[in-house]
Amino acid sequence: MSNLVEVAQQILSKRPRKDFKEIVVPSPKDDHLVSFETSLVYVNDSSKVVDAMDQLLLSNRLLGLDIETYPLPEYRTDKDAGLIPRKSRIRLLQIYDGLQTVFVFDLLKIGGIQMLPEDLWRCTFIAHNALFELKHLLHAGVTLQKIGCTLLADRILHGIRAKLKPGLGLSKSAGLRDLVKELFSIEISKKEQTSDW
Repeated sequence: MSNLVEVAQQILSKRPRKDFKEIVVPSPKDDHLVSFETSLVYVNDSSKVVDAMDQLLLSNRLLGLDIETYPLPEYRTDKDAGLIPRKSRIRLLQIYDGLQTVFVFDLLKIGGIQMLPEDLWRCTFIAHNALFELKHLLHAGVTLQKIGCTLLADRILHGIRAKLKPGLGLSKSAGLRDLVKELFSIEISKKEQTSDW
């Protein structure tokens, strides 16, 4: 474990950035974060939003976007509620700054999505299955100005993967996990996404 901490400290010391008090050091199971020299900042207090926004808005890069939702109490037993904006709300908003930091905004703890500045939504984003993010953000009152979709890009390049001929060396699915494994040889887990956090 001390080697992991040392590696994380070396990575963090290589670049100028705001001094975030709550940088999450990747655990051994998240060694792909270390290999990409990426740190995770959990923003769970409204006082931390300004510093995070300074870094995101100054990066002037394409920003990675992902959200996690939770079902409203009356739909808790509906296993698909998190997919439907009227039955759920955004809990976590994750934004990669295009450099070396992923910010995870816990919207329940910072006071909601309205705590994030309008300037953020003028940035250019990229997401996998961006339609999911778009419909939830629109329902929350947020309109993104520019967003690209890696799922749509894959569809343009390869068509419907389930209909591809065997032997092409391509997976039959265009899911994020499958594409990351195919393109980068990295196994990602969806375990935390489906856990009761």
